[in-house]
Amino acid sequence: MLITKRNSWVGRHKRVPWEIIHSPSGIHPDGTWCAYLSFSTLNHPEIRDLQLLGKTFDADSTDYHVNDFFNRFDWHGGITFYEETRQGTHIFIKIGCDYAHLGDDNFTRDENTIMTDIENIIDEYREIFPEKKEKENVDE
Repeated sequence: MLITKRNSWVGRHKRVPWEIIHSPSGIHPDGTWCAYLSFSTLNHPEIRDLQLLGKTFDADSTDYHVNDFFNRFDWHGGITFYEETRQGTHIFIKIGCDYAHLGDDNFTRDENTIMTDIENIIDEYREIFPEKKEKENVDE
């Protein structure tokens, strides 16, 4: 049995959940870093209109281009993970990239540098789909 320990950081930026995973295994001496964003039609109804749902992703393929919408963002080396699940009428998308490309071992990575990448992608997303403000409790 092979057991690998990995570290994970989770959070939200502008109401978009993110996750960073670092695994000591991989092709790079300092391990492999991955970053993911999560969207659901429950919290992000705008993704229902993107005509990207139902796309397939073949991790064995060299074609990591999942769809034109998410590819416009600055994913490190492009999108290398896409997962779509359904629960009733709600659709959940987890999409991400890894930092294990040729030449990536020339750069120092840590959770802070990758978090900056994630925040930049979310900021770009929010430029297209601004965050909806919560209704304030107002006495009438």
